[in-house]
Amino acid sequence: MRRFIVFGVSGVGKTTACLDFVTRHPLFLFLSASSLIAEAKGVSLKSLRTASVQQLIANQEVLQLAVEHRLQKHGSSSFILDGQCVLDNGSEIVVLPAEAIAPFRANGLILLEAPASTIFDRRSRDDRERPQRSIEEIAEQLAMNREAVQRYATHLKVPFVFAEAKEELSLDGVVEELSNSL
Repeated sequence: MRRFIVFGVSGVGKTTACLDFVTRHPLFLFLSASSLIAEAKGVSLKSLRTASVQQLIANQEVLQLAVEHRLQKHGSSSFILDGQCVLDNGSEIVVLPAEAIAPFRANGLILLEAPASTIFDRRSRDDRERPQRSIEEIAEQLAMNREAVQRYATHLKVPFVFAEAKEELSLDGVVEELSNSL
């Protein structure tokens, strides 16, 4: 059983990297935190992005149940979860506590990073609705992500890897590095 969570700010390329990985590694189930929550609650992704702080925190319990349900449904125990640890609802920033991550029983954590200017450019070309943030604000969120993932790894006693989200990013080497440290 290998369970990895991929974190990163919105627009860094988590979903693209995860989907690319699972096409070559069919034993891994791809899980998208936002899609699982939206499906379980019967709401749009847009409504998740603008939820109140209390709703964002409560959604983590919904996600835990949705992940376990999806794993049972597919008879899988290995997954790669695309999620966020720093949630931006447009008016507030919420950093999830390590206790919200613990129930996933991750074997390792991956933090995808890219320069704030690159993420800003990707967001400007993307049609997904997100809060508008300056390059400086994105840089602050990148730092918050790094601090949160380091804290999670320490708290959960699991390895973590930082990976630069390049145009041709492959998670293969990152997952192999994490797997070798287990």
